[in-house]
This record gives sequence, C-alpha cells and structure tokens, in this order.
Amino acid sequence: PHGLESTEGFLADMMDPRPDSRGFVIAEADTELYIGQIGLDAIEWKNRCGRIGIVIGAPERCGQGLGTEAMRLLCGYAFKELNLNRLELEVYDFNERAYRSYLKCGFVEEGEAAREAVSQRSICGRDPNGIIEVGMD
Repeated sequence: PHGLESTEGFLADMMDPRPDSRGFVIAEADTELYIGQIGLDAIEWKNRCGRIGIVIGAPERCGQGLGTEAMRLLCGYAFKELNLNRLELEVYDFNERAYRSYLKCGFVEEGEAAREAVSQRSICGRDPNGIIEVGMD
C-alpha cells in the first residue's frame, strides 16, 4: 500500500507527457473517483509497437468489465490515433480474470517466460487494417 502523497505523485508523473509513453486514469465518470490506471510505455515509434500496463486498484471494482472496457479504449487509441500496429503485455499465470479479459480484446498468447519463479504469459495484439494477427517467437 502507498500513502496518498506518493500515490498522487505517481499519478502526476504518469500523466506527464513523455515521447515513449501515454498514461490514463480509470475513474468513475460522474464522481471522478479513482478506480485504476492504464497506459502504454516502451513505445517504439520506428517499429510501431508498445507495451500495455493496467491496474484496477479498487478490488471491489474487479470483475465488472471495467478493465476490459479500458483495454479496448486504449487499443483503439493506440491503433487509430498513435498508428501503432502491435501491442504487448504480460500477465501472471494466476491472473486468469485478466488473461480472459485480454483474450476478449483480441490479444493472443505468444509464449511463456519465467520471472522470479512465477510464470508469466506474453500476449500480443496486432491491428493492421482492423485484422488481428499473431506472430510467433
């Protein structure tokens, strides 16, 4: 857990524009109450790819489709506005809810990597002209 001050500092830094990242807060539309955050980082403009990170920080809001909705919005922004053609992310094996959400959004599994004795899945989404494709490692 982080204190209010460190969380506010993190969010302010996340919202500060940098050439290789874009960050967004997931919040209630009417109250602006913080739910989580989503963003792109490690954007490689030459290769037109980026890496996605998402956190639903309010446990009581998990399982309501908010992460899936945010992911779809971010993918649309990345493909249509930023003209990226590949998005990548990693998900822990134990996080089945997130994994299913990513599959719903059109991501496909590419491989597995061991990190700190916790297996992760690497998945990607490609969208050249609206067609989801997969490239294998």
